[in-house]
Amino acid sequence: ADLFALGGEQCILSSVGDITAIRRWEKALQESEERWKFALEGAGEGVWDYDVATGRMEASTRYKQILGYGPDDDIGATGAWEKLLHPEDLERARGDFEAYFRGDVPLFQSELRMIARDGELRWVSLRGKMLSRFPDGRPGRIIGTMVDVTKRREAEQERLSLEAQLHQAQKMEVVGQLAGGIAHDFNNQLTVIRGYCELLQQQPLGERETALLHEVIRATERASGLTGKLLAFGRKQVRRLSVVNLN
Repeated sequence: ADLFALGGEQCILSSVGDITAIRRWEKALQESEERWKFALEGAGEGVWDYDVATGRMEASTRYKQILGYGPDDDIGATGAWEKLLHPEDLERARGDFEAYFRGDVPLFQSELRMIARDGELRWVSLRGKMLSRFPDGRPGRIIGTMVDVTKRREAEQERLSLEAQLHQAQKMEVVGQLAGGIAHDFNNQLTVIRGYCELLQQQPLGERETALLHEVIRATERASGLTGKLLAFGRKQVRRLSVVNLN
């Protein structure tokens, strides 16, 4: 309505339009969103509604539940959702949003860690779609889902750990086989050296030569002990356990 003067009198000029159809459309849209959110909640998915301009995010009951919060807890205040992200994943989340805003990808998707109320980390998968933009093209409102994928990520991590252990075991097996082969060949050379030393012991030698020859034999004995350890490492020889007095 507009206020204006006519013949010295103030008048109000107003117009009336029928917006019944618009209201019906808004109500139908709201009911459609409510049904969609209800279906997702029933499937165990949290729902979030992000206002890009204000930075506020509305979170559903299931969304809050995944992070250990109650239905009445407000965790979507401006900038609050970013504080729930693991610091190492914050830049990736922002990058995924920016890529979607630029149109590089048809759907916002991101898998990251969020900090629950008890301080524990939850791996979550986020997916979203833009519902509106401002006239200048800036993103307006995004609505999406959140799924708790902590168990899957933990299972993947356990699988990777087991694969790494298997790889290490296979590598050590190869090293053991190599060590066993070297030990056998080295032991053969020691046998030759010791055999020649024993032949020399049967010859008339001076005191100095006898002492030197004795040291050579002692060295072959120590080297033979090392080859035994290599063979044990390569599982080519059974280890002999013995009781040792630690004192």
